[in-house]
Amino acid sequence: MRDGISAALQAGFRHLEVEGDNQIVLKAVQKTIPTPWQITPIIEDIWNLLSHCASYYLRHIYREGNLAADWMAKHGSLLRCHSLSLFSSPPPSWLFSFYLFYLNLV
Repeated sequence: MRDGISAALQAGFRHLEVEGDNQIVLKAVQKTIPTPWQITPIIEDIWNLLSHCASYYLRHIYREGNLAADWMAKHGSLLRCHSLSLFSSPPPSWLFSFYLFYLNLV
């Protein structure tokens, strides 16, 4: 979430709709629960980033509805690259793998 918000701000977006499948993180960001100490630095970073937005909306989405982002995050974490890459669509080499993941064949 933090990296996505940061990337959106760096790209010039100031009105954000943020979806996440972790209710604890969302509730901590919304300040409806005390922030678990393990994620306090990350939540504070998110609060700081959101302070630069003209508007934002946070929404919970079930993991099943977040399959594409979940899949890309899992596969992106396997890359040996330490920079952020933005794609308007999945790289062609990932499409077949994503299809198998979607069907729970991987």
